[in-house]
Amino acid sequence: VGVHGVWINGHFTHSPELIARIDTAGRESAAALTRFNVPSHPTLGNGPGGPIPYEIRVAPDGRVWTSELQGNRLFAYDPRKRMFDVFTMPQTWSGPRRFDIDAKGILWIPAYASNELVRLDPATRRFTRFPMPEPDAVPYVVRVDDATGQIWIGTSAADAVYSYDEAANRFTIYPLPSRGAL
Repeated sequence: VGVHGVWINGHFTHSPELIARIDTAGRESAAALTRFNVPSHPTLGNGPGGPIPYEIRVAPDGRVWTSELQGNRLFAYDPRKRMFDVFTMPQTWSGPRRFDIDAKGILWIPAYASNELVRLDPATRRFTRFPMPEPDAVPYVVRVDDATGQIWIGTSAADAVYSYDEAANRFTIYPLPSRGAL
């Protein structure tokens, strides 16, 4: 959500893959929708299934970020420059899902298929990989606590929630009270 508008992605769209802004500024009863075509995926852009746009977040600098689950990429759209920047995940099978962005503009990405927490610094274009402390945890969603900087990871198969402390380079595991808690 930005000032006077909301950003959306075309979940499961391809040919072309897209994001859009719903602008509500100065409108009493109707909102304007503006579409932006994402750079085509080099191999999945026109194929069945496509790259699958997944999460969408707005960074502190105003760039709009989206992950591609099957496409193994993240991309940033800069509304001021009207340009896209594409970042390919370090493992070809990462499966980036529901990432978050911290106050410094760092992306924290759950690499679902490679069982890692991945840090992306857009300024340096550097990825850092942190293997999950348990095999097959299948990280699904990451959220950053803005007050503490703590990284929280929801899993799909560990029956636990993890936190990651970047300064200490340490995970803490919080078991959930029931099996299959996702």
